[in-house]
Amino acid sequence: MPITTAVLFGETSFQPQVGQVLQGMIQATNEGLFLIAGQVRVQVPARSDLIPGQSVTAEVVARNAQDGSIQLRITPQAAAVSTTQPAVAQTALAEMVDAILRTLGAVDLPENAATLVPPQLPPTPEAARAALTFFAVRARMGPDIEQVAARIQEAIQAGVPMRAETRAAATLLSRLVASKPDSFEPVLRQWLSEAGATTEARVAQALTSGSNDRLSALMHTDVRAALAQLRNDPALATYLRARNELPGFQEALARVADRVNGSQLQNVRGTDIPYWVTEIPFAPGGPIRDGLVHFLPEGRRAHGKAGSDYATVALDLSTTRLGDLWVTLQVGGGECHCRVQASGTVVVDALRAAAKELETGLVQAGYARPTIQIAQWDGNRLRETATLLQRYAGFQGKA
Repeated sequence: MPITTAVLFGETSFQPQVGQVLQGMIQATNEGLFLIAGQVRVQVPARSDLIPGQSVTAEVVARNAQDGSIQLRITPQAAAVSTTQPAVAQTALAEMVDAILRTLGAVDLPENAATLVPPQLPPTPEAARAALTFFAVRARMGPDIEQVAARIQEAIQAGVPMRAETRAAATLLSRLVASKPDSFEPVLRQWLSEAGATTEARVAQALTSGSNDRLSALMHTDVRAALAQLRNDPALATYLRARNELPGFQEALARVADRVNGSQLQNVRGTDIPYWVTEIPFAPGGPIRDGLVHFLPEGRRAHGKAGSDYATVALDLSTTRLGDLWVTLQVGGGECHCRVQASGTVVVDALRAAAKELETGLVQAGYARPTIQIAQWDGNRLRETATLLQRYAGFQGKA
């Protein structure tokens, strides 16, 4: 049966109107059950039949003009439904997504795999494959970027007369690999800034500004622009061709460009919900082979930009000693709830033994009441990603 509850939104980033419908999920926390839908986090009544992981809709049925609170009618859903696409189109999309994922080597496909394709993209096999590859295929940008950087450094030492823009592009790439623990944060910030806008959008902004300086500055700040510059420097190409290194150099650039393109395709979701995903390149031989970071701010906004009061961060990691890990961090209000999912009993036991140490680290980072949860996992990254994206589907206008 539907459940009605009152919610005070205050200064949250969305101000829902009567008649709007949220698509969300029920999530369990130490404080009870919460409805999670996009940026909205609403505690649901304790005496309800709702269960963790259950898909629900929440219709805004009334608004109190005095205090801004709203009334939500929460209705459990037997199966995921879409208010934006006809059932036939949804079925065709799901079948196409499943077929593409199987060609990419994915097995044990999640039921909601179609969620992995941003609804803003055209429903074509080409667009879907490019977006799905980013999530489905494990790739290691770190070795490719280091290979590119090594060839450029050798060219510099050999006195190759490369363009100034090529040197600037090489400098940018050298800052994009996490080689030491203290380099992770600046590398993450650089890649998140890359996720904020496409190269085409940055070029358009530079052209409309009327400033040539903004256009040339892209070599210092935009990865795709930097990759194009490295690919098209004639002096560098001549040097590498003479050493029979040009094919490997160009292939490494193409693989990095494919990953950046895939990330930007996934980040078109940001036009509807605050969401960014980026891949973090790690240096070879380190404790982490590769990783994706999903970032979903959930708190207040200041001047139209997502604030940092509350956020969910999901880390999709491949490590050398612990295998694949899925780490979810829910932070805000000085608190941090951390859930680590790992495959294998030995790894889970080791993580549980180290949980106190991790909790201490979170306290030292400024979180007064951190909680740590370690869970056994079957390693299905695609299911975790699809569930995460479905949970943050955002607001839907009621038809």
